[in-house]
Amino acid sequence: MSVVYKSCEDAAEIPDYKANPCGEYEHGRIRSLVLINEGTEITIPITEETMESEWLQGIEARAIRMIQEATGTFDGGTPKMIPGFGDKKEVKSGDDYVVVVKDPNFTDNADFWAKAEKKKWNIAFRTETQLFYVGDSVTLTAKSPIEEDTESVVQWNIELKWFSKNKPVITPFKAIKKFFTAFELSK
Repeated sequence: MSVVYKSCEDAAEIPDYKANPCGEYEHGRIRSLVLINEGTEITIPITEETMESEWLQGIEARAIRMIQEATGTFDGGTPKMIPGFGDKKEVKSGDDYVVVVKDPNFTDNADFWAKAEKKKWNIAFRTETQLFYVGDSVTLTAKSPIEEDTESVVQWNIELKWFSKNKPVITPFKAIKKFFTAFELSK
């Protein structure tokens, strides 16, 4: 009887690192949030063609919900370690991710966020020029804390959590930019 040793290493070659001393920086802050019904097909990278066929149809069918103006953060992921075998003390099984978004449209959206909490979502969120797409199952929690300060703003604090072995897919959002600027449905 023979023993066959398999490698867990990814066979794909790592691409060359691209250094660009004249490049422009991507500026932070989550500026918009997209809630996508879990299972809705989205093609990444986004093109003019898929924007019309998938995004417009998804928005009109209410399978894609746009929160066009928000503010928020993305933690970038926290490694989830599990016990290893042999000489390995532990191995990484994936990452836990958290996005926190603030929605200033408080009074009109209590019912929306209450019902949104009961669903599983795929999500996308944008920074200055990039869209981050998460095809994994995302859990949403909506809170509306009220501070004692009479000058404070009551808003929705939306926490989105998921676990994944893959990082969010990053793509330019230029092709769907019009959906992030006061897009109103014609219905």
